[in-house]
Amino acid sequence: MIMNYDRNKLREIQLSILDEIVNICSQFGLRYCLTWGTCLGAVRHKGFIPWDDDLDIAMPRADFQRFIDVSVQNPSSDFFLDYYTTNPRYGHCFAKYCKRNTLFIEPNGIEQAIYVDIYVLDKVPGPDYSKQCKIPYLIHKIDALTTVRREGLKGRDKQTKIIYYLTRWIPGKWLFRWENKLMMRFDSSEAEYYVDYGDFYYRMVEMTIPISEYQPFAQLEFEGKMYYVPRNWDLFLKKAYGDYMTLPPVDKRVTHYPKYISFDTSKETIEISK
Repeated sequence: MIMNYDRNKLREIQLSILDEIVNICSQFGLRYCLTWGTCLGAVRHKGFIPWDDDLDIAMPRADFQRFIDVSVQNPSSDFFLDYYTTNPRYGHCFAKYCKRNTLFIEPNGIEQAIYVDIYVLDKVPGPDYSKQCKIPYLIHKIDALTTVRREGLKGRDKQTKIIYYLTRWIPGKWLFRWENKLMMRFDSSEAEYYVDYGDFYYRMVEMTIPISEYQPFAQLEFEGKMYYVPRNWDLFLKKAYGDYMTLPPVDKRVTHYPKYISFDTSKETIEISK
């Protein structure tokens, strides 16, 4: 892994991706909010968490679907969408919006462009939904399968490995369509809670939050600009991180060190040892 790289340059590119997403949202009337560590960074640091190096946003399902369509129909010369509709090897239930001519290789060897994660807020009927219903469990198993197809079986539990070998014949697009159908089951209903299926399964109950606590979105400063955040960002962050204003111990300050990073592949010859 690269322990010393230009983190400021990485953040500069990530902010340019975020601003392009915001421009698209503004142009087409789409809603978004900063989420997870990015929301925490806005509240506690007015920008990136000092040791962090990624950006996360979330969109309500209808806005997410529209964003996907708009990104495909109006391709950019500088940015692109990475999602199952544009990349048959993609492996997540959320999307990534990426900077062209960049490269970020994860420690596990996955190669991708520098990106911002775009998570989805889906409607569910109540806070105990994931306890009372098997759908969230099924969604996470499908997501594990699509991820395994891209990243391999190393470190996966026995059940996931068995399911993988039994389902290898199913086309990836079929799995994604099934997963999306499950995620959108309550999309047209009067359900009053949001859940982010991209989160860890074991946190699903805790992070099932009333829509009224998300919307209408508030605004906070992040790296000198104003961005949208959940309306009750305090509730969101307490559920996600507990005592979120207290800095974690040094050994818990996780950085996403890349195996390799390139800020402009058009000017470099890239040779990665396998």
